[in-house]
Amino acid sequence: GSAMLLLGLSYMVLVYLNLGVPEVRFFMPGVVCCCIPIAGCAARIPKARLLLIGLAVAAVLQSAAVLHKTYSLRHLPDGIKAAVAFLETDPPVPNKVFMYPEGSYRFFSCAHTWYLGGRLKDFWRADNDQRLELLRRNGVGAVVVKKHLVGPIDKEMKNLGVYPDFFIQDIEDDPRFTKALENEDVTIYRLPASGQAAQ
Repeated sequence: GSAMLLLGLSYMVLVYLNLGVPEVRFFMPGVVCCCIPIAGCAARIPKARLLLIGLAVAAVLQSAAVLHKTYSLRHLPDGIKAAVAFLETDPPVPNKVFMYPEGSYRFFSCAHTWYLGGRLKDFWRADNDQRLELLRRNGVGAVVVKKHLVGPIDKEMKNLGVYPDFFIQDIEDDPRFTKALENEDVTIYRLPASGQAAQ
């Protein structure tokens, strides 16, 4: 039992140290290893039936939270629907967008990229000239900003699931990023043709 607990805890510590800010799913193998010995100890607790009832209630509440999150990820807000329709009728050239690939990405008719071949942190740290060059090399014709993901980012840039607020300000101030669509959920910026990318 203690060996399984040590294995699970060691795994989770190694995941945290190597991935920085991993998602919960990366810890699951370690959680399973920890649950087995914990369950053995819990069975010996007096009035274990009350503990089981509490765990069952927690499981039901967690299921409700998961169903709500699943619905929110699959439900398309009107602003996202408008962006999907806009890019379908008026696709960028080239027909690929820079966009965070959460649930709604599969509804867009154009291809998308986010990590830019592992250079996303370089992209955030760059100036607009370098950003345009990196987007051009990745075949991107437009930037799709999901407004609920805009926010501050730490200096180490561990959270790669946000559009840094300074990036939005940079492209707002640069006339080479042409605002093609804006609504309550999304802003779409078209990029200049490759020959116009440099100032």
